[in-house]
Parts: sequence; structure tokens; C-alpha cells
Amino acid sequence: MKKGKGPLYYAHLKIADTRANAEKQRKKCQIDCGSSVNCIDVSTLHGIARDIQLRNSNSVLKMFNNTKIRPTGVATLRIESRQWNRESSLVADFEVVPEAPCILISGSTGEKLGLLTFDEEVVNTVSTADGNLTKNDILTIYKDVFTGLGKLPGTYHIDVDENKPAVQHAPRRVAHPLRSELKAKRKQLEDKGIIRKSGPAHSLDLQHCHSQK
Repeated sequence: MKKGKGPLYYAHLKIADTRANAEKQRKKCQIDCGSSVNCIDVSTLHGIARDIQLRNSNSVLKMFNNTKIRPTGVATLRIESRQWNRESSLVADFEVVPEAPCILISGSTGEKLGLLTFDEEVVNTVSTADGNLTKNDILTIYKDVFTGLGKLPGTYHIDVDENKPAVQHAPRRVAHPLRSELKAKRKQLEDKGIIRKSGPAHSLDLQHCHSQK
């Protein structure tokens, strides 16, 4: 397998129809671990097996640039790989698309052919120098997570049904010992731009209020 320009990997694989004694053709294929399906264009498919029967496809393929392609059908082909004196063969489905620069092999198919390896043990292992993370370690290493409010940039627009009448809940009484604390917290949230007054001032609109120790 050879690496192309940028994070692209290619392999030359033998591909044929699944029928017995079908002629195998060596084709350049791109191995894409981010793809969940195998793809082949109509022209390349006809060069391998012109009279192959396609099955209906219910898929809609989403490209890396967010464009969508509806396949013309699904073809079942046999793939053979020979890597480092190891031979692998399997039968896989291919989504047939109108155009493509080359045959695309999904990550799962590439793994089955031995073109990719996935070390789950390494991926799922997190370790530090001493093997344990203390509270101070977490606060130091991931300090950006604990800084600020976590407020994302931009404005989010929520569509509402204008035909639905607005509802304002009746104000709730707050225990006297908690009023000063709640007013201070409300002012802090207003000063930071998290909340704002939406109309005439009312008593605090809280249904449940308790002190957390």
C-alpha cells in the first residue's frame, strides 16, 4: 500500500465479479478509514463486469464537502489483496456512483483485507507518568476546560410557533433567608450576560429552591 499526497492511501487490488472463473483485474483503490461504504464508478464497474446485475440502493452518500450523491445501485464484487506475502480475499458490496476518481475501499473492508490494523487496546488506554491522575493533575492538564463559562461564540436562533399564546408563570415566594443569596446570583448571571430581564421586574420565579451544602 502506498501513501498519496496528503492523508491519502492507495493499494492495487484484484477485483472481479463473484461468478466462477471471472477475470480478475488489478485496480488502484483508495483506502479511506473514514468511509463506511465501498464505492465504484459506473465506467470502472463496466470494465470489470459489463453485464453485472445491480441491486437497488437505499443509501444517500455524504461527501467530505457535505455534497450528497444518490448511488445508481449496489454491486457485489470479489476483492483480493496480497500484502507482505499475505493473501486475503473477500466478497463485498459496492455502492455504484456516476463518477469517481478511483475505487474507494472503506475502513472496515480495508481492515478485513489486512490493509489497516486497529489496536483497540492502545486506543482505550489512558496513562500518566505515575499511572494515576489526581485532582490537581486534572485541573492543571485540562485547565482550559475549567476556565470561563463554556459559552460558545455566535447566536443561536430558535424558531417558535407565533400562533401559540405566550405563557407567564405566576411568581413564587422565596424563603427570606435565601433571598439575598439568590438576588446576588441573579445579578452575577446578568452581569456576565448569561441571562437578562425580559420585562417588568417581578419577584423571583422559582418553584423549587433549596440550599446546597
